[in-house]
Amino acid sequence: MRYFKDLLTEPQEDRREAMSRICNEIPKIITREKNLTIMREVTIEEVEEVVKGLKKNKAMGPDGFMAEFYQAAWKFIGNDIVAVVEESRRNQKVCLGLNATLLSLIPKSSKSDEPQGFRSIALCTVIYKIISTIIAKRLKPILSSIISPKQIGFVEGTQILDG
Repeated sequence: MRYFKDLLTEPQEDRREAMSRICNEIPKIITREKNLTIMREVTIEEVEEVVKGLKKNKAMGPDGFMAEFYQAAWKFIGNDIVAVVEESRRNQKVCLGLNATLLSLIPKSSKSDEPQGFRSIALCTVIYKIISTIIAKRLKPILSSIISPKQIGFVEGTQILDG
């Protein structure tokens, strides 16, 4: 446990000053219009599209719910889910309870007796997946303008070898 905890734990440091200094050195590429589009209020249609697109039969996260629950109960819980997602957007942070993740260890070989002999799989909450998917969908249209041509492996339709 100590091995994976040390490997996956981020030090609790106040990085605001360092981040501010770094950001001041980065040229402003995103226009005000693009920024407003990315940061716009979350809509029920946007969240519903993500919920309907979630893959079924995936392992449940720490809250015990699977995507199928959200899909089946959407008409009853949809507005509440949108409120939670919008709150995380407004606060620019995900509530700690929703950010919880279970780690499952899978042996790399049949004889794994060292921590390095396992690979970990993170099982996130469905709400966390919804939030991260919305962020990814909003960033997708601008990625090609903010990622260096030398790093085109992150741009849709390209591969890392194209660089």
